[in-house]
Amino acid sequence: HQFHKKTVFQVVKTVKPYHTQSDPEKPRYLEYGKPADFECNIDGTPRPDYSWLKDGRPYEGGELSPDNRRLHIARVAAEDKGVFECMATNRAGTIVYKFAAKVKGAGARVSRPFLFMIFMLLLGLLCCLVTALVLYFKQRKTAIEQERASLFLETKSRTRVYKCAIPPQ
Repeated sequence: HQFHKKTVFQVVKTVKPYHTQSDPEKPRYLEYGKPADFECNIDGTPRPDYSWLKDGRPYEGGELSPDNRRLHIARVAAEDKGVFECMATNRAGTIVYKFAAKVKGAGARVSRPFLFMIFMLLLGLLCCLVTALVLYFKQRKTAIEQERASLFLETKSRTRVYKCAIPPQ
């Protein structure tokens, strides 16, 4: 018996990731409070690894498909407005699918720095008010004590006893 060992080679051409859509950077309009789905319209050989970014940072606000090619946002929030990027990488290279997401129907939101500034202004105003009240009551107390001392002196001066008595504080 003579055995022939057969070896099969498969040659796969490596293809750098490429866009599969003609207008990949077209803005997407999302409806506030509704679900949204995005697909990374990039392919390549071997199949690329996908990762999602929003405004340059890893996006963690949605659910990814097992291969990370699809992103699902269960309920769109005002914070989902921004620039999304799907980065696709294989051994032949990397390409980015990028688009702006705009949220329709979201009420106007006040930014955190603005809220912090308002809070600090109100805190400063409260401190000024407390300081003014403390000064007012101190001056009022001093005025009442001076009035009492003046009345005491006036009363004693009518009886020709000249004593000045100011109650201790």
